[in-house]
Amino acid sequence: MSMKNKGWAPHLISRVEEIDIDPDIEREIAQLQEAKFSEKIKEIKLVEEPQEHKTELADELGSFFGAISKAKTDLNEKIKKEEVKIEGLEELFNERRLQRKRK
Repeated sequence: MSMKNKGWAPHLISRVEEIDIDPDIEREIAQLQEAKFSEKIKEIKLVEEPQEHKTELADELGSFFGAISKAKTDLNEKIKKEEVKIEGLEELFNERRLQRKRK
């Protein structure tokens, strides 16, 4: 056991054996860890999901409200047509009633 670093946590370093690792192996380990982290980030979509989710939600809400507006317009047109039919039927009914009273 060696105590090279007396400045930082010497009580911890004294308990750990010094191991020499090849710099190429250290680099490969770092690359593997980095790749693993980036895969995890993609899996949980920390980077991409919020932006895509906001635009999808806005598109869905826009189409939803668009559909509601169109349905409302269609319903108002149907109501106007039905009011015209009802007025015509009321006039016809009143004319028939007057004709029966005359007879």
